[in-house]
Order: sequence, then C-alpha cells, then structure tokens
Amino acid sequence: MRGMGSDRSLYYDRDGIPISDMFVWGKLFRDHEYKRVGLDVLSGYRISTVWMGLDHGYPPGPPLIFETMVFREGEGDPIRLDMEMMRYSTLVDAERGHKRMVELVRAALGDADMLRELFGVQAPDEDGGGA
Repeated sequence: MRGMGSDRSLYYDRDGIPISDMFVWGKLFRDHEYKRVGLDVLSGYRISTVWMGLDHGYPPGPPLIFETMVFREGEGDPIRLDMEMMRYSTLVDAERGHKRMVELVRAALGDADMLRELFGVQAPDEDGGGA
C-alpha cells in the first residue's frame, strides 16, 4: 500500500486490479509481452505504449498505469515531439491513446514534408541544431 495516509495501492495489473505484493508486480513487469501495448516507428520516431503497473496518478484521480511516449531515433527533432508523453488508467484508453499519438506523429511529419515541398525549407531543428 501507498504511504502518506493514502490507502490506494501503488501496483496494479493490466486490468487495473491492485497488486499488494511488489514481487508479483516485478514478475509481470519483466514480461515484455505483458508490458507491450503498442509499438510503431515512423520516419525515425518510435511511438511506444506500455503497461507500467506503477501508479503515476494522484488522488482523487484514477491510477495511471499505462504510458505512451515518443522517442526520436537519431539527431534533431524536426516535428518537436521527442519525449512527448501521455498516461492512462485503462488498457482500452492506452490502446486508443497509442493510435492518437501515431496519428499525431504522422500528421506532424506530413506538415514538415509539406513545408519542404512548398517552400524548400527545413522544419525547425531538422538540421540537428537549435531554432
């Protein structure tokens, strides 16, 4: 259980059921198939959604046990989405959120391509330097 006067659990399984034994959570956490919700790679951006099982939320809100993050593979961040993150309470929300993040990255990449085509310019940070 969580300290500081809260009776809310710190650990949860993928179904949102509290886990009272951190060793049970640890065993699940080491299972990469159990953890993975979604993984897509688009033009050097990796969009990853995983079950963390560790509550990153704050009462009175629901436990946040899933996370989507965007990682830039390589230099520069032309669409400025590296390290973008969202957290969710349920598997269904995490799956939907993953799809939305993939759509966001795809749209941002399309905007950067459109700028190059229309104006012959690079998107901000595309050259690897600062804006």
